[in-house]
Amino acid sequence: MSQGPTKLFKAAKEYNVSTSSIVETLESKGFSIDNKPSVTVTVEMLQALDEVYGIDKRKSQEFEKQREDYHELRNTFKSRQNQSSFLPVPAAIPASRDVLLPRAASL
Repeated sequence: MSQGPTKLFKAAKEYNVSTSSIVETLESKGFSIDNKPSVTVTVEMLQALDEVYGIDKRKSQEFEKQREDYHELRNTFKSRQNQSSFLPVPAAIPASRDVLLPRAASL
């Protein structure tokens, strides 16, 4: 979490829980706080929230890191595959129609 005080809605976003869950948790820890998104959450409150939600937050961050690594690796393999599957374009295309389409034989 951030170093200093923050707003309730930012703390809820950071821990991926509702503001009402944060208010209930803080009240159960002995803090008094209103359930208003713009209310300030103190450093002490953030420490209490980190004790409750910190493990889940770290697991979520680890999962997100693994997901990003997977997509980066996947995109690397896709770009290599795409680079090797391109066929070279001929340098010159014949201008004569006879070369492209042979004439039908006379009957």
